[in-house]
Amino acid sequence: MKEITPPVGYLLDEEEHDVNCNYEGDQVETVKRNTVSKEDVIKQPFQLIKAADNDKTDADLLKGAGFSAYLISSLTVKDDGSYDFTNATPTVLTEDGKTEMFTDERGYACSIPIPYGRYIVRETTTPHNFMPVDDFIVTVTENSSTPQVWRVLLDDEFKAKLKIVKQDDETKQPVLLANTEFKVYDLDAKKYVEQVTTYPNTVVHKSYFTDENGYLILPESLKCGNYRIEEVSAPDGYTQNTQYVEIKVDKNTAYQMDSVSGDAIITVTYENHPVKGKLVIHKSGETLKSFKKDFVYEETSLEGAEFEIYAAEDIFTPDHQVDEQGNRHVIYAKDTLVKTVTTNKNGEAVIKDLPLGKYRVKETKAPAGFVLNPDSQEVSFIYKDQNTPEIEEKLEFSNERQKVELSVEKQDAETGKALKGATFGLYNKEAISSGDKVIVKADTLLQEITSNEKGKAAFTLDLPLGRYYVKELQAPAGYVSSDEILEFDATYQGQDVKTIKLKSVKKNQPTTVEVTKADITTGTELDGASMSVLDKDGNVIDSWTSVKDSPHVIKRLQVGKTYILREELAPYGYLRATDVEFTISDTAEVQKVKMEDEVPVARLLVNKKGEFLDSVSLLDNAKGMIEHLFNYVTGNLTDVTFNVYAAEAIRAADGVSADYYAADELVGSITTDGNGIADG
Repeated sequence: MKEITPPVGYLLDEEEHDVNCNYEGDQVETVKRNTVSKEDVIKQPFQLIKAADNDKTDADLLKGAGFSAYLISSLTVKDDGSYDFTNATPTVLTEDGKTEMFTDERGYACSIPIPYGRYIVRETTTPHNFMPVDDFIVTVTENSSTPQVWRVLLDDEFKAKLKIVKQDDETKQPVLLANTEFKVYDLDAKKYVEQVTTYPNTVVHKSYFTDENGYLILPESLKCGNYRIEEVSAPDGYTQNTQYVEIKVDKNTAYQMDSVSGDAIITVTYENHPVKGKLVIHKSGETLKSFKKDFVYEETSLEGAEFEIYAAEDIFTPDHQVDEQGNRHVIYAKDTLVKTVTTNKNGEAVIKDLPLGKYRVKETKAPAGFVLNPDSQEVSFIYKDQNTPEIEEKLEFSNERQKVELSVEKQDAETGKALKGATFGLYNKEAISSGDKVIVKADTLLQEITSNEKGKAAFTLDLPLGRYYVKELQAPAGYVSSDEILEFDATYQGQDVKTIKLKSVKKNQPTTVEVTKADITTGTELDGASMSVLDKDGNVIDSWTSVKDSPHVIKRLQVGKTYILREELAPYGYLRATDVEFTISDTAEVQKVKMEDEVPVARLLVNKKGEFLDSVSLLDNAKGMIEHLFNYVTGNLTDVTFNVYAAEAIRAADGVSADYYAADELVGSITTDGNGIADG
């Protein structure tokens, strides 16, 4: 038996195979024999040369390019018509059983003979910085040890376009502003990259500019090498970044293939820092410096003032990014509280890193001892240029010192009437200091003030906060002085009180004098005396007529002055009394002044003669005394005793006391002297 036509892909078996069909007996209807005709598969090697397509006259031969071959009939076809190599098994191509063969230093590679069939050959390992060739087909239909015709495969040298993305270093988002300018410097060639475009006009580009999407792509690809990207002008709102970015155009550098142009794109992110605002708030106000005739203050910086900073408008991100509705991203919405700060010992509060925009500053807490400043201020931070990383603005706030007004109203304790002429002294209860220095010791008399017609004594000193007290130094005329101390707490009353107004009412008791008119003998008060009180100058202060059992009261005579009590007309039956002087003491007690009248008395003279009485002559009737002369015919008699009797009832002058003598009552006895005169 001999093969005439081999199967497809195999060689003809030219060997003749003998088959012995001997008789096997009457029981075997058909004699069956098997023979094997062995087939050899058609095989043939293929060869290739790998070179670089780098615009050189003599192309560089590339060593190390690896190729693998896949039998097409073993591959599955994907929906898009391409072959799926995911789970495919490549064909053995080398003597040592490897499925990938590599070019040598001459760029040459030759496979071992591979079996009959159609193969897709792929460049599975590409030399560095070269692009793989497209897949190609090798068809083995002849059995030969001679490799198929040379295939010269040219690899394109790797090139890439640079995509420079301008990015905010805080948000990490592209800055959606056009016209950020860049230059590209070739570090290997030591010159700036210039590229040419011809549409719509021929332009030589020395600088490259971002578009409104915040990036640019160079019009041409760059060869492998080292480059430096330099920012020439920053986008509005940002500082220039002079920390230039170096990039290596290399296949090992991450890149993407553009699905439209087929270009390799190396993306470089170039960050910029947004310009920020720095706000300095300075707080000042008057603080105590010294004391002379009044307290002296000076404008100084204040610690402890608290401020709130609000956005006075919507503050947007400087990168101009927008949301799904096309609205810019907001950092601070209008009226949002941005920060709260407090001034330091230098009176300053500093806020840094404020996004550019307009802000409103409001004081929320005044320093101790000061009144809250109700006026807010606005400040705007506006971009200047790319070389100014920080826009500084300063706001001055001044606080009014909390003032102190102290006053005393002088009143009559009995009537409530306002009193003029009271003198008050103002004292500080505690030491007053300026910083660490005591400028006024405690209990110092600071000011004297006298009450006016309305009874008001208002202290005029520009007092600092503290504790004070007031003493009466001089009572008004006609009033008793008082040791009462009026205390005033003028410590800080909170930031909403502009002036601490403290008032106290001081009431004084008037001096009180009681004047009585009495019988000197019986002490009985007398009716009907015409009385006056005069001052030392003779001015009549008061006049009245005495009333029995009703002392005359005089109020508001001046303390320390001497007055004269005068009886103008004595009551019937009494002699007019001598003036009485009295001085007003500083006391609220009733001061009593008493004037006593004497009753007039008669003088009885008896001349005793040795002879009997001849006649009686009236000698005198003056000064309440009646004198008679008894005339005798003879001379004087001595040691003659006479008894004197009341001829009638002798009534008491005060009309109250018992009669002096009843009628016929012995009044007394008198005896003549050596001249014969009895006096009684």
